[in-house]
Amino acid sequence: MFQIDFLQIQWVGALVILLMFTCALYIVVNKPKTLAEIGLHT
Repeated sequence: MFQIDFLQIQWVGALVILLMFTCALYIVVNKPKTLAEIGLHT
């Protein structure tokens, strides 16, 4: 029972990381100018 819960948590965590990575990649591909402006302000 605990093992199933642990595997489920791992799978959800991996899915969240994948979603975040996909969003970051989408921003880099579609908004390079905005990303460059943010980089200059830092």
